[in-house]
Amino acid sequence: PVPPGEQDFLDAERVRSSQPLRARTLYERAARFGHPRTQATLGMMLFSDGNRTGALRWLKAASDQGEPRGMLLWGTALF
Repeated sequence: PVPPGEQDFLDAERVRSSQPLRARTLYERAARFGHPRTQATLGMMLFSDGNRTGALRWLKAASDQGEPRGMLLWGTALF
């Protein structure tokens, strides 16, 4: 079986360049399912968009699950 959020993450990665709004929706859904890689990716996207509060929420969630990029970015943001 596919882990929760995995298919949304894969679909978002596939359409990220051509359909950024659709990708954002898929990332958000996968992140809410607790998909750690998506949480880190969404955190980076939100940070890039200037949404520090939203970014930190997802980076912390990814970090708490041991996702390496999430841990790095969460720690860097706190520094």
